[in-house]
Amino acid sequence: MDVFVISLGSCAQRRDHVARQFDRAGLRFSFFAAVLGDEGRRSFAAIDERRFLLGTGREPAPGEIGCFASHRRLWQTCVDRNEPVLIMEDDAQLEAGFPAALEAARTLIDRYGFLRLADEGRRTCAKTPIHSHGELVVQYCLRYPYGALCYAVAPRVAAAFLAASRVLASPVDLFIKRFWAHGQPLFALCPYSVSASAHRHQSTIEHRGKSSATWNLKLLRTARKASDVAQRALFNRHMIAAWASGAGGANVPTPANEPQSARARLAPHQSA
Repeated sequence: MDVFVISLGSCAQRRDHVARQFDRAGLRFSFFAAVLGDEGRRSFAAIDERRFLLGTGREPAPGEIGCFASHRRLWQTCVDRNEPVLIMEDDAQLEAGFPAALEAARTLIDRYGFLRLADEGRRTCAKTPIHSHGELVVQYCLRYPYGALCYAVAPRVAAAFLAASRVLASPVDLFIKRFWAHGQPLFALCPYSVSASAHRHQSTIEHRGKSSATWNLKLLRTARKASDVAQRALFNRHMIAAWASGAGGANVPTPANEPQSARARLAPHQSA
């Protein structure tokens, strides 16, 4: 499983910091040239600014568009090669456990499809352990944290991400976070082995200030959040029921390897 680090060619300090870390760990990686905002627009069929506004309370910044486009191109690389990849952003700090976690991810990624290796920062999310691998534990994310700092992805999940993100309607981390929308269960490999470096405080994405919110926008955003909570709960209920019935484990149910998507399977429950 190849490791790709998304980075702008002009960010010499970030690149040097990443290269020194991998050199000390004795690990190989490749830089992936980050997509610039204007070029990134061509990676999407359209940009839905209204949905973006509903999800974030603001309009998309050019750097966010480029960032999402960079991740999409690596998902496409994963699909084209038919091999899993590990995707990292250049403000990552490798912890002592990263080499072992990378090796474990190489073993487990085909089974689980998506594995987060980066910590959650100050806002931790609910997870449930489902598999032990030596000192590491695979946990199913009942809620998924923000950020797309470091994760491994298998071709079947990358293909699902590509299909669900033809229209840009959110930042890339918020897209990944909404697993009930793209239909892919998300897993974390714990304890986490990657954190944000000091470079995180010098973001390469432009200022992302909130737009002035009208009462109508506030109401629409509240309704969307309530819908997200309900859909997340239904998706989690299905997954937990699948494991309880013995359908999980080595055959983790995902839309990519079952006849119906997770959302279609949940439809009868939603109407009950």
